[in-house]
Amino acid sequence: MLSKEHKFKSPIKNNILPTLKAIQTLRQKKELSLAAQKAKDYLRKNDFSVEILSLLVDLLIDQRSAQKALDTIQHYQSEINKLPKCKELITAQAKALLATDQKIESLALIQTTTAAFPTWADGWNNHGCTLLNMGLESEAIEKFEQALKLEPDHFKAALALATIHKKHGYIPKAIETLQNCFNQSNNPLLLEGLINLLNQTNQHILALDYAKKLTESNQTPSIDQQMLLARCHFLNGDLHEYIQTLRNCPDQQLWKGVSVRSIVEGVIAESGLQNQVGSKLEELLQEAPSDPNANLIVARERLRQFDFTNGWRHYAHRLKLPSPQLHFNELPNWDGSKLRGENILVIGEQGIGDVGYFARFLYPLMNQNNVVCMLCEPRMKGFLQHSFPNIFFFSDPNQIKNLPKSITRIALGSLPLLYGGDVDSIQKLGHQAPLLSLPADQNIWKERLLVDSGGLPVIGISLLGGRNGDEYQQRKRSLPIQETLQLFSGRELAFLDLQHPSHGEEFSAIAKELNLKILNYPHLTDDISQLLAAMSCIDGLITAQQTNAHLAGSIGLRGVVALPVVSHFVYGLESTTPWYPSLKLIRANKFGEWDACIDALEIELDQWQAL
Repeated sequence: MLSKEHKFKSPIKNNILPTLKAIQTLRQKKELSLAAQKAKDYLRKNDFSVEILSLLVDLLIDQRSAQKALDTIQHYQSEINKLPKCKELITAQAKALLATDQKIESLALIQTTTAAFPTWADGWNNHGCTLLNMGLESEAIEKFEQALKLEPDHFKAALALATIHKKHGYIPKAIETLQNCFNQSNNPLLLEGLINLLNQTNQHILALDYAKKLTESNQTPSIDQQMLLARCHFLNGDLHEYIQTLRNCPDQQLWKGVSVRSIVEGVIAESGLQNQVGSKLEELLQEAPSDPNANLIVARERLRQFDFTNGWRHYAHRLKLPSPQLHFNELPNWDGSKLRGENILVIGEQGIGDVGYFARFLYPLMNQNNVVCMLCEPRMKGFLQHSFPNIFFFSDPNQIKNLPKSITRIALGSLPLLYGGDVDSIQKLGHQAPLLSLPADQNIWKERLLVDSGGLPVIGISLLGGRNGDEYQQRKRSLPIQETLQLFSGRELAFLDLQHPSHGEEFSAIAKELNLKILNYPHLTDDISQLLAAMSCIDGLITAQQTNAHLAGSIGLRGVVALPVVSHFVYGLESTTPWYPSLKLIRANKFGEWDACIDALEIELDQWQAL
């Protein structure tokens, strides 16, 4: 994106300064329509001003009206031609061309600014941004470097340059770029980027030091800065300070549309620290009974206790979250009534594991209604279609218009309100509607695993939990690789790497040192149908709380699941769960401490090999 800030360095008539200031103030307040109208009114009633026109063009682009911006320039072209070249107007016109996908024309125009105004740092930054938009990263680098050479405190050029370095894995160079510019400007955006990069390279102590400086230097730090400080405390292993930092945020503060108070209570609940730090969840619910995230926290605890009547009622509030994770953002219209003899569109939600354990409720839905269809992500379509051949699964929301006009749209996670009211129903439906893999795929994997394992029993392993980028869940759920792999040493077993996408270099190095036989098939976990087929052919699974645990339980595979101190609700509170009777559950005693699980896992392995 080209620079949006005007720096009018040529003389400006004093009589337009108040108007310019008024327009820019409206723009800062996000009142774009009012700002644009004020600029139009000035141009209509007063002498032509190229500065006002430049600002108007920028405002039209902000409003996603780039073609109007170009038409406006064309309207005043005769007036423009009477004046010396205005770099701000050229830049605005280039931005409009870029926004209308006229990239070549935009680049040609922006090149005139760096040629005509070679000492204008903004021009070089805009030149780099245009090249970057065109995918010409290597050419863009030298433009950003030139902008920083002219203005070492040009934070936009520094951020863009650091982003390119980061993308290509040159993290130290990205850190150096931000650090050098920050030394010149003290811009908080640079410091935020620097902190994130330091955390990415495990320099957590230094990142925390910078995060403290960032918030202490600002009397009213932004919510993003406060959340960044909290994250740094967490990455340094200080869970209590993490919680306290979140609690220091204003009571009514929202972060990404979710109340910070509920985020705090979610951390406390999932960390098992209610007694140590004092939960205020009940107080929050009394003050804000409809807070969706607070209700979701309550739902998880009720469902963990198998209190399904209250649990599913609170769970319904998840659909009110800013990002409810419904597939393709399609919205349900189900009013809570019973569904019989109707046409139904089920909207998939959340990840593969969630679809895996809720899929059992498709069975009674299908038996009690006329037509049942389900919109889901492409990676889920294959194995669901094979498991439920009488349901139409599709991954293109445009196909909804081809469905019967009279159709009830219900989110997948709402089906338990109809069919998941007690333990017996959940267990029975799991037997009636398991996930299935194709027999032909199973035959291929059975033969391949037999050959590659040398005839040894094959145990699947996936030791890391939590999605990429979710540091909290990754730390909460992931087993220690060294201590876990040591349990496998010396055993006459082969191990199938089922980690999504793989365990990485540390895992491979330790496995090689321990002389473990690891079977690894690149991209196996990318195809869920093939993953299910392979899992159907192994002798057992050892996994952290992650997708594979749900898949194993859904196909009836024997497995051991190492659970964090507060687990997902389907695993309840005991050593087995009615959701997945084939799984044995072992639990950590404290957040991030796995000694109890390692001891229990060793016992389970001994018992497996004795069979």
